[in-house]
Amino acid sequence: MIPSPSKFMLFIEGLFTFLLLGIPLLLVFSGSIGVALHDVFHPDDLVWLGLGLLALVTFFAVPIFLWKYYQLGWQQLTRHQRIFTVLYSVALLVGLLIWWVITTQIPSSWLTWLAPLG
Repeated sequence: MIPSPSKFMLFIEGLFTFLLLGIPLLLVFSGSIGVALHDVFHPDDLVWLGLGLLALVTFFAVPIFLWKYYQLGWQQLTRHQRIFTVLYSVALLVGLLIWWVITTQIPSSWLTWLAPLG
């Protein structure tokens, strides 16, 4: 039987995850808004910085959570560990997709299925 983590440790892990995913996403969103408003202070650099940080964080976080999954099994993971595994994996996929579009590895016209029809 695996001992359950204390509430304080759950709070610290949740706060750490929020900061690790929140800061890069905040940079991407604020940079995107600046680009849309034609800000002269080059907010596209914020987008690149946010995507780079997101890729770096998820590049290390996903293997760590997958290793926990391998060692313990999905059923033995706590609920918050399952949620964090899914969050980091989704962030990695979204970051890779956006990175590939920005670097023109895949054309943005392939992503028209994401836009609402109309």
